[in-house]
Amino acid sequence: MNIFEIVVSGVGLASDAFAVAISKGLSLNKVKLKNCFTIGIWFGLFQSLMCLFGYCFGSIFSDFINKMDHYISFCLLVYIGFKMIYDAYKENCVINDSLAFVEMFMFAIATSIDAFSFGVAYRFGYSNNMSLCFSLIGIITFILSFIGTFIGSRIGYKFEKISKIMGGLILIGIGFNVLIDHFL
Repeated sequence: MNIFEIVVSGVGLASDAFAVAISKGLSLNKVKLKNCFTIGIWFGLFQSLMCLFGYCFGSIFSDFINKMDHYISFCLLVYIGFKMIYDAYKENCVINDSLAFVEMFMFAIATSIDAFSFGVAYRFGYSNNMSLCFSLIGIITFILSFIGTFIGSRIGYKFEKISKIMGGLILIGIGFNVLIDHFL
């Protein structure tokens, strides 16, 4: 796999993380570089690790992951999306600046399950540059998630409550898109 193919694969794998980062950015009150870094690190690290896990353990778990990945992503994204919408309608709506461990873990898993499948495919299709490939995928995901968080927060800061609702709807839409893509 050459550098161009790795970069294209990285952008493709990072696209859902980018969209979720925008959604999370919508829920941030005011962007801080620390928030962008935190979200970028979560998503980039998990993207790399899931590629590595797929590469190392793919033959053991690939059947289960291939059968369940879309359902897991769908459930996590829809749950978080509805929670964001619910929180927006609660009395005294407060924009969620939280980057709590559990929430970020769920986001990171939901956006990186496809990277596991990529790692499995990489094991059987390529034998060179594994560390370069998985590192670049993580770096690309970090960069796009950082940018997505920043973009989302710029929009969210101006529209507060509606931005949280839109963020929730985006997550629900991504969840349904994952499910529909599986059946098509």
